[in-house]
Amino acid sequence: MEIFSGIGRFLIGCGGLSFAYGIKNLLSELTGTDFYTSEEISTPILIGIGFALVGGVITYFSVEEEQRLRDYNANIFLEEKGETNFALYLRPFLSTGKLFIDNPYHNSWGVGADRFEDSLIDLETLFVRNKPEKYEFFALGRPGEHWGAGRMPTTED
Repeated sequence: MEIFSGIGRFLIGCGGLSFAYGIKNLLSELTGTDFYTSEEISTPILIGIGFALVGGVITYFSVEEEQRLRDYNANIFLEEKGETNFALYLRPFLSTGKLFIDNPYHNSWGVGADRFEDSLIDLETLFVRNKPEKYEFFALGRPGEHWGAGRMPTTED
């Protein structure tokens, strides 16, 4: 699924470039420095919006599918009492999706980092991205409630 997420982010980036090109043409036309036809202005803008929308949808569904797999693995582990190496992320339930820190993967100008990432990242999501490959990362809660650790469905008992 990571490849689809990368493709989605690539399409978002291409859409942004195309949109910016169309806006540059529009501004040049408005200031009188260059003259462009309406097609040279509207086409890159519309293509940019289309690429960004398609890329956003692909990225969203690929990340959602990754989370479904994590939740499934957590449920299998809970049911079968597997021999998996795991880390259990314990946190107050009220903090789910609310603990944001600076995203080390965000780099709006440099090369090497993913420039299409938000400047802030949820702490749980950062833990999941940086866990050792040999470990599963689980949390107690409702499957599908958040993108991050695989949720192990539990009751109050």
